Amino acid sequence: MKKAHHYSYWIRTIKFLRSRGWKITENPSYKQHYAILSQYHKLGSKGDVRCLMEITGRGVEVKFGNVVNLWTGHAQSFWDQTDSRHAKLTYLQYKSVELEKRRVIEFFMSLGGKLEGNEWDIPPVERILNTLRINKHFHGEINCLDDIKVDMDNRPERFYSYNNKDRNGKMVKCGEIKYFYPYPHYRLSSGEVWHTSNSSWCVLHGNGISYVQSSDLFDFNPTLRRRQKKEVNLLQVLNLHVKHGDFLQAHKIQLLIKRREAQPCQNQ
Repeated sequence: MKKAHHYSYWIRTIKFLRSRGWKITENPSYKQHYAILSQYHKLGSKGDVRCLMEITGRGVEVKFGNVVNLWTGHAQSFWDQTDSRHAKLTYLQYKSVELEKRRVIEFFMSLGGKLEGNEWDIPPVERILNTLRINKHFHGEINCLDDIKVDMDNRPERFYSYNNKDRNGKMVKCGEIKYFYPYPHYRLSSGEVWHTSNSSWCVLHGNGISYVQSSDLFDFNPTLRRRQKKEVNLLQVLNLHVKHGDFLQAHKIQLLIKRREAQPCQNQ
């Protein structure tokens, strides 16, 4: 039988994952429902982390997630973070998934592979500069981060007049250290801030980067909680369910919104 395209990468990826302690088996869903395709669909497990592997027409695809977000009885994908069935992970659960993602990306890069839709191989500072070089209408010609600060200082009426104040009403400036609660774990973090567009700022922290609105930034205070419980915007959740055609869930959210709106009236 003729081997699929990218078969050599497929085998090497499986061997690499097994060398890291992964157990790679057949994907039971494909074995049951799509037997002819099951040869090139695998399910991996390592602790409470799972991976879904397949050979596509363009390469080898590997998806990682926690077992709690794997479709029960139909292991073909993970619940999306916008889905109400997606379980919020603890900090350590989130980091264990991210570690496996990072390791397999490094492995693919060592093979000379190209990554689609991923910026891990680009340093955070370069990501900021690349974004601004594409969108020159924000800060003009940018060669380094300091060029952003110079542009903002030269045109304060544009950048400091309306929408670049932090949570406490203090003006945010490039190069400052600011604190924030990043998604999805909302653990108190800090980093160096650099402006991108409108009220959006990039926060450089370690080897990572977060995109944060100025209103979600603040200075350190010893009374701050190490983790913040994020309020869920039910209207946004409702719109997402409608967008994806899940009208049953949308109806349940709509009823919940109506109950919450009625509560103040009942308490009066």
